[in-house]
Amino acid sequence: MKYDEERDELLELIWKLREERVQDKETIFKRSWNRDVEEATKGALEADLISSSEDKITLTHLGEEMAKTIVRRHRLAEKLLQEVLEVSSSEMDSTACELEHILGPEVTESICAFLGHPRFCPHGKTDSSRRMLPGF
Repeated sequence: MKYDEERDELLELIWKLREERVQDKETIFKRSWNRDVEEATKGALEADLISSSEDKITLTHLGEEMAKTIVRRHRLAEKLLQEVLEVSSSEMDSTACELEHILGPEVTESICAFLGHPRFCPHGKTDSSRRMLPGF
């Protein structure tokens, strides 16, 4: 699937809000950085990455897999920036956000191995399996 930063950011946001047990459209739209979140949502619906009801947005199986990969890259980038490069917290998230979009699978796996397959991101986030993300 073609890279689309707005779509990826939407999938990441839906994943992170779900961790907070939030899936309502209103909150997703309010918390999105994308000025045209409704257009990004429409594209994600057409690509079968999300499903939508009147008031709720959820990830489809394909969307779940894509979001998992995006969030994993972001959290690995945060760990690398914090623990190895000693980047300040204020710079860590924005830089990790940029990196998550350019890291390929091989580089992502190399970073993961270099970091010792971390279980938690700098914010203590994990998935339901108590690992930062599958593949660690």
